[in-house]
Amino acid sequence: MKTFFIVLAFVSNTAYGWGFYSHKLINRHAVYLLPNQSLFRFFKANIDYLTENAVNPDKRRHTQEGEACRHYIDLDTYH
Repeated sequence: MKTFFIVLAFVSNTAYGWGFYSHKLINRHAVYLLPNQSLFRFFKANIDYLTENAVNPDKRRHTQEGEACRHYIDLDTYH
């Protein structure tokens, strides 16, 4: 039983969310996955801007009233 709670504590902590670092990392890596060369060149030239501003929606979610409910996308609604 003790092992169960230790594992539960570890899993719940890591499953909490991505955090700012992960948002930035995902945006940076997404640029390299663009299939179109002209899009790649444009986004690669602006990769630092994309990386730094990837967390703006999360910042806005906590500071502007009514923004939190717009932060989540239910993809099942759109299929």
